[in-house]
Amino acid sequence: MAEAADLLGLSIRQVRRLRRAYQRRGLKALVHGNRGRRSARRLADALCERVITLAKTIYRHMPVGKAKLMVHSAARTESLKT
Repeated sequence: MAEAADLLGLSIRQVRRLRRAYQRRGLKALVHGNRGRRSARRLADALCERVITLAKTIYRHMPVGKAKLMVHSAARTESLKT
């Protein structure tokens, strides 16, 4: 158990949990439960398109760091409006 934990970079307790889950549910137990689902924190598609448009048009001549801040600020303002 300890060797497996060291190899995986996990605690012995976590390796025991994984082994128990594998014995009960097979390989499905080792796949993250949210796999295939959209993130709860994902931005709306329209907002993503708006951010890309802003980055390619209004903020295209700014240094990357500054443009990133401006696009983030604009996107946040847009998301607060909806």
